[in-house]
Amino acid sequence: MGKSRLNRRVHFLLNERIDKILSLFLLNLREKTTKFPNRKQTLKKANQVKLLKTRKASELYITSIAFRSGRSL
Repeated sequence: MGKSRLNRRVHFLLNERIDKILSLFLLNLREKTTKFPNRKQTLKKANQVKLLKTRKASELYITSIAFRSGRSL
């Protein structure tokens, strides 16, 4: 394989890889902006999820303590 042919092949592969990375990045960016248009909304959503997880965890913890001590809720 000649040097120029090899260079063309390498450039083609690099460009292909760059295109793939850019398209994934743009897709990710688009998903983020469609789900949460602004930062305040994103933080609000994240806090809601965090609260929900905490609430579920505390409920499980209380139930397990009650179960171990033989009490029913």
